[in-house]
Amino acid sequence: MEFSEEKVKAISQARGMKPVRVTLVEKIGVCPHEVGDNFLYHHPMFTPQGVCGVAAHSMMPFVQRSADGVPSWEKDNPAIYLIHCPSKKGTIWRIERAE
Repeated sequence: MEFSEEKVKAISQARGMKPVRVTLVEKIGVCPHEVGDNFLYHHPMFTPQGVCGVAAHSMMPFVQRSADGVPSWEKDNPAIYLIHCPSKKGTIWRIERAE
C-alpha cells in the first residue's frame, strides 16, 4: 500500500513524532551527495526520496531515536547524532529533530 507524504505526516503527528532532518556535514570519499545536502524524514520508516539507500539504512535507528527525542552520546550537543555511512571513505551525517 502506498502512502502519500501527507498521510505519513498525519501518522507521525498522531503518534507525537517530530520530523528529523539529516544533513551531510563531511564528505571523505566518493558519494553522490554533496556537503550541505539535507533531507527531512516525516517518519523514520519512510526514507525521503533521493537519500542514498546504504546511508539511509545505516542512519535508520538514529533517525528513529531522534524522532523519539532520545539523546545522543554527543556530550557537547546530545540533540544531534553524527553518523558515518558504511563506506570506508564515505560521509558523515548530522541527524537532528526538525522542531
